[in-house]
Amino acid sequence: MNQERTVSPTVFSAYMISALVTMSTVAILRFVVAPHAQAAAAWSAESADGTEVESPGAVNVLEQIQLGYVGEYGPPLRLPSVEVAETATPYLVVRDEATEQWSQLLPSLQLVAYRSSSVPNLDDLGQMRVGITNELETVQLSSNKQAQVESTQGVLLATVPKGEVITITPSTNTYTVSTSQGVFSMGGVRFIPRTGGVVTVENYEDRPGWNTDLNDNVFRGRVLVARGTDNTTWVVNVLRLGPYVRGIAEASNSSPVEYQKALSVAARTYAVYNMLHPTKHEGEPYILDNTSGDQVYRGYNLEQRAEIWAASARSTSKQVLMYDDEVIVAPYFSQSDGRTRSWSEVWGGEYPWAVSVSDPGCEGLELQGHGVGMSGKGGVYFAEEGQMYEEILTYYYTGVRLETLESVTQAG
Repeated sequence: MNQERTVSPTVFSAYMISALVTMSTVAILRFVVAPHAQAAAAWSAESADGTEVESPGAVNVLEQIQLGYVGEYGPPLRLPSVEVAETATPYLVVRDEATEQWSQLLPSLQLVAYRSSSVPNLDDLGQMRVGITNELETVQLSSNKQAQVESTQGVLLATVPKGEVITITPSTNTYTVSTSQGVFSMGGVRFIPRTGGVVTVENYEDRPGWNTDLNDNVFRGRVLVARGTDNTTWVVNVLRLGPYVRGIAEASNSSPVEYQKALSVAARTYAVYNMLHPTKHEGEPYILDNTSGDQVYRGYNLEQRAEIWAASARSTSKQVLMYDDEVIVAPYFSQSDGRTRSWSEVWGGEYPWAVSVSDPGCEGLELQGHGVGMSGKGGVYFAEEGQMYEEILTYYYTGVRLETLESVTQAG
C-alpha cells in the first residue's frame, strides 16, 4: 500500500525562508561585503575552551570588513569575507559574543568563532618620526621632485619645483617660510615631496668619520619642522617603517648576512615597540632620535651605499619579535664579556625574554654597551658558525617568536 507524504504550507514556507536567508547571507558575504575590504587581518578558529583549532578547509578567510550590517539578518559586526566551496556546508566566522545571535538568526549555518591577531597592523601604527637635529638656526630644504609646503594642520601653502631651496626661520611663536611662491608664517611646517621623492636638509651635516666627503642629509618620506619641549626647532623625518630600518647604521655592510638579517629584525622590533609605546621622548615631535641613544639613523644615502644591509632588511620585511602577545623592546649592544645581562641586572624589573645567556663570541673581551639582548660581536660569531638569523634571535631573546606585521597599503 503506497502512502503519500504531505508537507504543510507552514513548514514548507519556513524551510524556504531559512534556505533563502542562508543563500542570501553567503551571497552578501561573497559579493557585497568582500569588495569593501580595507585591511588585511589574521584570523584563527578557537574551540569552546579557547584552544586553537584548525580552520575548516572549505573556508578561506581573506579580509577584514569595516563595521556594517550584513543584509537585514544581523547586528553590526566586523566580519571577514569568506569563500565557500559549492559542495561544502556554509560557514560564517563571527565574534564569540555574537555567536548566539547568529545561531538564532541563521540556524542552518555552522558558526566558527575567531580571535583577532595580536600582531600589530602597520596601518594602525602609522609612520615613524625620527628626530634628526635641533641645532640649526634656520632650516633649508629641497627635494629632487616637486614638493608641497604645508602647515602642520595640513593647509597647503605652496607647491615648489624640484631643486628649489626653501628657508624656514624660527621667530618667537611661529616660523617664517620663504619660497618662490611667497613668504608664509605658521606654527610648524611640513615639506612633502611627490611620491618617490627625497628631501635634502641643505644646511645639515652628518658625515661618517671614515669618509668626510659623504654627508647623510638626504631622507625618504617627508620632513617636519616643529618645536620641541625645550622650544628648540626640531627637524623630523616622517617616513614608513621599511625605509626607516634600511636607513639605520648599526652594522657594517660587510658583516655576515645572517647577522644583518637578525639585526634588522631587532631594529624593526625596537622601532615598533616605541611606535606602540611612544613615551621615551614624550611631548617631542618625534618618536626616536637618530643617535646611539635610540638607533643610529642616517637615511637615504646610507641605504644606497649599504646595499647588503638594505637587502637584508628587505628580506625580513615586516618581521618583529613577540613574547606571548606583546612586541618586545629588543635591545642590542656592541659586545659582552662572555655573557649577556638580564634586564633586571641593568634596569630593574623582569622580562622573561631578557635573561642572561652565555656569549661565546665575546669570551675574554670587555663589556661594551648595556649588555642586554643581542650582542653585535656575538651575533656575527654565530652567523659565521652557520647559524640562521632566526636561530640567532631566539638564542639572545629567550622564548620569543617571529611574527609578520600586517598591512594593506604600506611596504615594510
